Amino acid sequence: MNTKLLGNKITLFRLIFLGMVLAGGAVWQFGGFDRTEQEVPASIEAPTGELESSPRTLEEIPTMEGEGVVATNITIEGDEFSFSPESITVAPGATVELTFKNIGKAPHNYVVTELGLKTKTIGGGKTDVVTFRAPDSAGTISYTSFCSIPGHLEAGMVGTIEIK
Repeated sequence: MNTKLLGNKITLFRLIFLGMVLAGGAVWQFGGFDRTEQEVPASIEAPTGELESSPRTLEEIPTMEGEGVVATNITIEGDEFSFSPESITVAPGATVELTFKNIGKAPHNYVVTELGLKTKTIGGGKTDVVTFRAPDSAGTISYTSFCSIPGHLEAGMVGTIEIK
């Protein structure tokens, strides 16, 4: 067999193999495969118990009787690597239906550890809805929100929820 022809076949095989590896890496990086989340960074305390992450109508959300209880709908968009709006304000005791839209390409989620709030990790173009009830505390309380995908918090994908 011709040595030059054999060398060309080997080179072609290497290029095809390299292309397949690069394509697989791109699909994995941009959410084509499910990735297992790592632990929440040690500086942030993980919530205990079950987190609510199924969409519900406001009629299904338990509320307190009395004045001052407000039903609020909030939409937060996440992309590489920020939230919009970065900061939201909620009235004390409000029942909040929070819609998280991933407008980026990589998988993202929205977590507020202290409130036991965590959306599903969703790919680009997807939406998840969660409900929570704000604490009744008087005064201003700030909670840090973040994306728990490894590296996203460190890249600046953080925000705040203020109760006031």
